[in-house]
Amino acid sequence: MPLLPYEGRLNIALESLKNDKDLSIRAAAKIYNVSYTALYNRRNGRTARRDTTPNSQKLTKLEEEALVSATRHALVSTGPPTSYGAVQSSVRVFLANTTTSELTAKIRRLFASGLSSYGI
Repeated sequence: MPLLPYEGRLNIALESLKNDKDLSIRAAAKIYNVSYTALYNRRNGRTARRDTTPNSQKLTKLEEEALVSATRHALVSTGPPTSYGAVQSSVRVFLANTTTSELTAKIRRLFASGLSSYGI
């Protein structure tokens, strides 16, 4: 029988805990070979670290997609930039011409401080 990946074993252990009220968390962790702490946290509603947003992420997914789309559109219409400074200045021009309803103030603050963390 092939071994289940850790997440699969953890999910089966959670299902077993739901179905069998007499089964303790510690016993389920031992039976399914998963961490007691992980099983305890997952049972109490805590999401896995890999499924959460990183602390270092500055933009939401929607904000990032909107900014990348607008930057690509600007690059297509004006041609490719020759340097980092050209991309940075074109993004700053875009931000200056964008209304707050189209782009949040959060993005404006980020780009005022520089784009180096995004590789632009």
